[in-house]
Amino acid sequence: MNEVAAAFTLLEKNMPGYENRRQQIKMAEAVSDCLAHNDRLIVEGGAGIGKSFAYLIPALLSGEKTVVSTASIALQNQLVEKDLLFLQASPLCRSRTFSFAMLKGKNNYLCLKRERELGPGFGREFKKFLEWVAETETGDRDELDFIPDFWARVCGDSDDCSATRCPFYNDCFYYQHYRSLREKDIIVINHHLLVYDMISDFNLLPFHNHLIMDEAHQIENAISRVMGSTLNHTRVMWLLYRLRGLKISVDHLFEPVESFFDRKDFPPRTMHPVPGAVIDALMNLKEMFAFDKLIRRLNEGKESSGRDDLKDRVETTINYVTSLAHVIEDFLGQGNQDKVYFMTVNKKKLELVSSVVECGDPFGIIVNAYESVVMTSATLTTSGSFVFIRERLGLTEFKELVIDSPYDFTRQALLYIDKDLPSPGKENSGDFQDKSLDVIERLIQASKGRALVLFTSHAHLRFTSENIK
Repeated sequence: MNEVAAAFTLLEKNMPGYENRRQQIKMAEAVSDCLAHNDRLIVEGGAGIGKSFAYLIPALLSGEKTVVSTASIALQNQLVEKDLLFLQASPLCRSRTFSFAMLKGKNNYLCLKRERELGPGFGREFKKFLEWVAETETGDRDELDFIPDFWARVCGDSDDCSATRCPFYNDCFYYQHYRSLREKDIIVINHHLLVYDMISDFNLLPFHNHLIMDEAHQIENAISRVMGSTLNHTRVMWLLYRLRGLKISVDHLFEPVESFFDRKDFPPRTMHPVPGAVIDALMNLKEMFAFDKLIRRLNEGKESSGRDDLKDRVETTINYVTSLAHVIEDFLGQGNQDKVYFMTVNKKKLELVSSVVECGDPFGIIVNAYESVVMTSATLTTSGSFVFIRERLGLTEFKELVIDSPYDFTRQALLYIDKDLPSPGKENSGDFQDKSLDVIERLIQASKGRALVLFTSHAHLRFTSENIK
């Protein structure tokens, strides 16, 4: 019996309710072979295979440092808080001690510098937030049972971070956690962080030999968004408040900025290309900001300041202004042939977005940074073929494997579509929630209570939880 098969035999003996699945072992053996020979593998595994253990166990048995990248924090949490914890305590790993940790993007952690800049005026939510700030040891947003409206103004932001030069660096929640990753055997991250690492010339993550991408069907979207840009209300308003705090006169800009992002002359939907009227208004906004003059004023303030913390704040503000100016210029010209530019609405505010169209080259750079790479998901093929994703990402050296689900869908599944429910769009959200609640209750009764109900909206989930009979 090979090492992988032996590990799953131990797993079956020590995990209550574990069901031996030949598909899981087949995938695990393919992953193990890939890691052992510094190879490339793309594997589609149908629902119910148990993909997490099928790649985690071979990674642990390899004894090499491994990055596991996913598309969702939900899967990150499952891997770190459940799967890896279980494997760490299981007999199959007692002879192979290993460590692991999860790293999220900076915007998931409280920034001490930015938090101190935030003034009062946010009501009861702000009081609860301050209580958490006084108690937290990690600064991780996931500790909060609510997400403050002002979180974007107090979380970490790469454009507003001077790293080791920041007066709060030694106490920084993000960098405290980051420094602990050097010795970890398994690091669990998300796809966006993987792309940011590539953009930083691989200075963001500590070196690891293997890369395993779960939910790999989302990696193209992550590359496209990270390498694009976004111009939104939150980003510009944060800068105005920062400039006001630095005693720079910007009061005349608040009303034009609000007016630009609150435009009501376009329907609340995605539009491509960006309408000419929006581009004209953006040009007016750019001229009102007078970025060159603003940067000169900030540099003068930095030279005259005798305080290190103030110098740091001014320096990072200059970087932020420079970045914002480049983004605005990009949207004004819309000249990058590698991008698509569009306008959308986010939280009732106008938002300009650009996304990279072809992601093959940056994906190739990511792949070449690791000795071996495994891509997996339940949805990677099109009509049973990897041709589409191969062409989109330029996969030339990847071996292929398709593993069917152990479920017999023709006997074990039933699809029900309710034809009378209203559209779940925002304009119908109340009506949709009321009527869908009745449907959910009837389906739960039909299944005699054996139901898992999934939601795409926290608001809908809370409504159902509070009103279901």
